[in-house]
Amino acid sequence: MDSLMKLGGSPIALAAQGVCAAALVAYVIKRVTAKPRKSLPNPSNIVILYQFVAPKDVPVTSMSPPCIKLEAYLRLAKVPYIDRRVVTAAKSPKKTAPYAEYNGVTKADSNVIIDWLEEIGVSPGLDGHLTELDRAQSEAFRYLIEEGMYWHMVYSRWQHEPNWARTRAIFFATVPAWMRTALGAYVRGLFVKGLYSQHVGRHTFEEVLQMNRKCVEALSDLLGGKKYFLSDTRPSLLDATAYAHLSNMLYVEFPDKRISQQIATKKNLVAYCHRMTEEVFPERLN
Repeated sequence: MDSLMKLGGSPIALAAQGVCAAALVAYVIKRVTAKPRKSLPNPSNIVILYQFVAPKDVPVTSMSPPCIKLEAYLRLAKVPYIDRRVVTAAKSPKKTAPYAEYNGVTKADSNVIIDWLEEIGVSPGLDGHLTELDRAQSEAFRYLIEEGMYWHMVYSRWQHEPNWARTRAIFFATVPAWMRTALGAYVRGLFVKGLYSQHVGRHTFEEVLQMNRKCVEALSDLLGGKKYFLSDTRPSLLDATAYAHLSNMLYVEFPDKRISQQIATKKNLVAYCHRMTEEVFPERLN
């Protein structure tokens, strides 16, 4: 949810805080009787990746595409890391996840983290084989995904009424039943206000579907019959970004399946998601 923090004190940023608050409530209730555990120091010279806990019974490593994207990037770039799951991003410099630590320095936002790891020589990067035209396409399509499709997905889950019950069940499953409805409604209200401020929320769902359909078609056209979006031999940052969002939309089921179906009708995108899962997260196939 890197994008949430770009709007500072806007309702969208408040929405992110609301989700963290909900998770914190659930965590406190679950752990209140547990014995305290000592916090272990982080080892040196290895990336510590912090990302949100994945809800049970969902076929993805996280409900947050930026978290999937960063972990996919680390695996594709063969950067050693330790995966640590959190219920809140209270310790994140930008109060959102993913965030990462390396030798005592902590950075937040998947794009900021990736640039930082490459600048300090921890990661070799994924784009060294790209031409200038490839890099331009990558920049444009990553923006289309992260600032377009991401918000269409958020709308479909938090604002679109037919999908709300499923969203609440996923994100608030560990919250006691007596507070689940009220807390869910409160956090949902923050998201809806945030979507309105971001302008996507001002549209009807039919209009959002039309916007998303064009994004899906553009990605399908770019991929064509290639193994990766910009190459037949080597993945790029665009692949980590696209896979994180496409797989989240394709694999997580909701009552109104139209966004998922937009991807499902593109055989090359479906095959791509399956290939990337096999390559990047093979444990998800077990």
